[in-house]
Amino acid sequence: GPVTLSGYQRDSRGIALHQMRTFGKYAVVYLLNGSGRMKWGRNAPVPVRPGDLLFIYPEIPHGYAPGPHEFWSEFFIVFEGPVFDLWRQQGLLQPRNPIRHLPQIRRWLPRLESVVAPGLPATAAGMLRRICRLQQFLSDIAQEPEIESGGAAWLPDALHLLLDAPESAPEAIAQQLGLSYET
Repeated sequence: GPVTLSGYQRDSRGIALHQMRTFGKYAVVYLLNGSGRMKWGRNAPVPVRPGDLLFIYPEIPHGYAPGPHEFWSEFFIVFEGPVFDLWRQQGLLQPRNPIRHLPQIRRWLPRLESVVAPGLPATAAGMLRRICRLQQFLSDIAQEPEIESGGAAWLPDALHLLLDAPESAPEAIAQQLGLSYET
């Protein structure tokens, strides 16, 4: 399947919740700043904030927008194809929970941008690289533990270090973060 569209929306008003649309393709929308709400299917609107990755599914009506008189910025990628249908059949993409919080924007945004890097050729090989990069991103976030806000400030960095270098000794990681081993 191809990546069909991508880009930034700055000072966006989103998709009005009262004008929900059915897009016909998959998409991910990564909120970079601002906050608002998302509604999908018959669910009640839920709050969204910077660092939230919104999943859009081909046949599910949705809307997402900042609050009244507000704007937000987002990066989005639109894609389609049987490989993503298979991910969905296997439960790796779950329409009942279309929001994933990835608060480390400086970590995740470059990964998303690499999916549509301008250096990739407009050939079948270039599109395959895009799809593989998108699948790698989705795989990585599927394995990334969710971190609730209000937790210890060092926890996301500790998890990042542990996931990126599982062979590292916990003592060394604690020292890198300026923490005691017991913490």
